[in-house]
Amino acid sequence: MKKFTFKLQKLLDIRTHKEKLIKNELAKAQSERYLIVRQRERLADEYSEGVRKMGEEVKHEMLAVETLYEYQRYFKRLKEQIASKLNLIGLADERIKLINDRLVEARKEKRILERLKEKKWKEYQYELQREEQAFFDEVGTNTFIRKMRHEEIKEKIEIPMTDNKEEKETDSFFE
Repeated sequence: MKKFTFKLQKLLDIRTHKEKLIKNELAKAQSERYLIVRQRERLADEYSEGVRKMGEEVKHEMLAVETLYEYQRYFKRLKEQIASKLNLIGLADERIKLINDRLVEARKEKRILERLKEKKWKEYQYELQREEQAFFDEVGTNTFIRKMRHEEIKEKIEIPMTDNKEEKETDSFFE
């Protein structure tokens, strides 16, 4: 029997490659989201630190009106940047969800072909086993037939035992 080949192997390879590309795209999108989250956290920490610093200056009455306006503008800018980062995180989440949906679909497509390949492999194994069994059956049958023929020939070749008189008469004839 010839070697097992899956006729759709090229397609399976393409789908495997497609899944790998989508996984890489997902990892990149998650990494980008992580960077945005880290930036937002840094801005939030900066905002908290500014509030703490301003609170200390207010306690010590070292805050001028002009400095208060500067803090106000600074906090407003930080809030806008934090809001912008939150918006970017939301967009990144949507992008990740879309990529994840594509990945799920790619996995389904690949899995269908993998199952088909497994099924074809099992069919190949079954057929191979069936052919091997037929071969062994034929060998057994041929061995049996040969043995039977050998016994028949042996029976035909054996000379039946005759009376000694006939044997003596034949022997005296040749003397």
